[in-house]
Amino acid sequence: MRKALAAALLAAGMASSVRAAPECLVPTGEYLPTQVPYTYILDRSNVFEPDYLERLRVGPPYLLENGDLTAGHPYFGPMCDLGALRAGKPEPSAEEFVARYRQKRAATPDYVKKAHAVGVKLVTAYVCMMTTGGDHEKRTGFWRFYDNWDSFREFHIPPRPGADPEQWLQRKPDGSPHYFYAHEHPPYKPMVRYANCVNNPGWRAYMQWLIEEAARVGLDGVFVDNAESQRCYCKLCQAGFEKRLRSRYSAQEIKDVFGGDVSLQADVSKGDLRLAETRLFWQASIRAFLADIKRWGAAIHGSFFVFPNGLHGRSHNIAVVYPDCDLAMDENSVGVAGTHPGVAKSHIIAGLHVTRVNDNLLPYRYAAGAGARCRTNLLCRPGYPKSDQANFGANANVGALGIAEAAAFGGGGCYLHGGPKSAPWLAAVRATYNEFFAKNASLYKGMFPFGQVGVIAFVLPNYFGDRSAFSSINQGLHLLAERHVLADLIPERVFTLEWIKRYPALVVPNIAIMSDAQVAALVSYAKSGGKLIVLGEKVATRDQFGREREPSGVQNLLNLAVSRYGSDPSEAFATGQPLHGSELCSQDAAPLVRFAAYVNHPSQPTALVLHCVNYDVDLGLKHDRVGAVRDLELAIPLPPQTKPINAVFKAPGEADVPLRVEQVGDRARVRVPKLSIYGLVRLLLERSGG
Repeated sequence: MRKALAAALLAAGMASSVRAAPECLVPTGEYLPTQVPYTYILDRSNVFEPDYLERLRVGPPYLLENGDLTAGHPYFGPMCDLGALRAGKPEPSAEEFVARYRQKRAATPDYVKKAHAVGVKLVTAYVCMMTTGGDHEKRTGFWRFYDNWDSFREFHIPPRPGADPEQWLQRKPDGSPHYFYAHEHPPYKPMVRYANCVNNPGWRAYMQWLIEEAARVGLDGVFVDNAESQRCYCKLCQAGFEKRLRSRYSAQEIKDVFGGDVSLQADVSKGDLRLAETRLFWQASIRAFLADIKRWGAAIHGSFFVFPNGLHGRSHNIAVVYPDCDLAMDENSVGVAGTHPGVAKSHIIAGLHVTRVNDNLLPYRYAAGAGARCRTNLLCRPGYPKSDQANFGANANVGALGIAEAAAFGGGGCYLHGGPKSAPWLAAVRATYNEFFAKNASLYKGMFPFGQVGVIAFVLPNYFGDRSAFSSINQGLHLLAERHVLADLIPERVFTLEWIKRYPALVVPNIAIMSDAQVAALVSYAKSGGKLIVLGEKVATRDQFGREREPSGVQNLLNLAVSRYGSDPSEAFATGQPLHGSELCSQDAAPLVRFAAYVNHPSQPTALVLHCVNYDVDLGLKHDRVGAVRDLELAIPLPPQTKPINAVFKAPGEADVPLRVEQVGDRARVRVPKLSIYGLVRLLLERSGG
């Protein structure tokens, strides 16, 4: 393999040296096809109320997350009465806490069974990857539970860890405890919120018991909060990091590249390879911990759904930290106008307002592009930090648009709906989409992306502290989407010469850090006839170790680009430029419609599905406007050597509409009579020769 790589580099006219280090520092893997999207409710109210499940009969979610359904509190353990502590009253006895635990543990299986009976497929509970709440000096909260550990022997609890939970905590470089929230986090008063290390055996023993108990009471999985919160310099992590480095680099490389220093990087301003490897080590630790959670639960339940919360504007995490999970949450809490998809109007003065369009293209496209098991969920806000439901909340139309985004752009996944009490108007929306997904499952499951432009979306620069690459990727993706060009993201996970050759054109955003092998693959792509469009001045100026690359090492790549632009590649659509004529339709025909396409086989497709999402939907509970698009004429690119033989338009809650289809060159032309919020065009194909 190394000889082949060296030969490829020499063929590309680049100086190279054979290294022991991995050719790609972030995880890679085969592309796993798309999944059927689904509906999701997060509801942490009291689910044991008599009428709770009855409220779910209309539009039951596929996935239901119900807070602390585990018999013990996810933060404080099963031996804490926060109300009594705050009131200065004595807490119940240890025996009373055990009785409460026993009672809730007995009630949960019946609730799960009844939830399944009303149509919920997956019932999950809340846990936290790193949190304990209590006071290690006053021995309250989690510490009272630890001191009475053996009181829970009847519930399969393992032997009590010898080290006190205060020793399980994440540590700063100086050895002091690391906190992700204020030491006296208000919701925990009069106690403290602590952060535990996922590599600590004491914390792992407790979490294994917690997960196994969740599985024993019949829960189908868990939502794992704070699943990106590992920044630990404890002795266990220091030793683990050194072991990882020595397994990834030769002794000479450790001397040359790291200066012989195999300790976790404490200076996050460095932006060097040791910082990148430090962050990748923490994330590898999280990935392994989440895999253990799935394994612990599945050993009892048979299967176990693991749903971490940790994207938070870091969409690239899905390709590195969560590829083995089932779903990952992007808790998108930013901006006065919030993050629900649609048209947000902010009032300025009488008769004057500012309009913006919210979308969640980037996190969903990263999931579909990475092609891992894991898909994306969006938790959106009606304004942040101040909530404004009237103007920016999720009305029924927005609730439909949110589901449509996941279906079209995520290759599966879901959008968060409020519970049956807080958002009853969304029940009918879920019912409609549940029926549509079930009826058309074959159009969602097992598909492969069919973009005409691939956007290189490498994630490694983020670990060096370079967020500019992420911004450039986002900008390039949105420009292509606004111009109605079918575009897919290509992160390192699936980046191979074979994969990128599927795309007639590649946009290379302003990504400074690339490996020699990646540069060589782009050179080979361009030499084989692919259109290479380069944005910015930093492309490939540093190697995978973060070192400056000799100008001659990247010049061959730049010379092969058909076009080079600054940060804005709008000129690429002009007459005679590489993206001219690549649009599905003009911008004016459907200014707020975005598209994504998939085929049922990467090389010999017999079906193509074009998803159409209309963002012209007013946000806010006091609004109900949808700007439907009529008589939308589309020129859909066809896979090589295929011709369309049948076309139909499908939309949730509506009858299928057969479409007349005409082939003009390498495009299939159809006219969609009406697009409200979401619909798809299904083309059946046959081989046309060759």
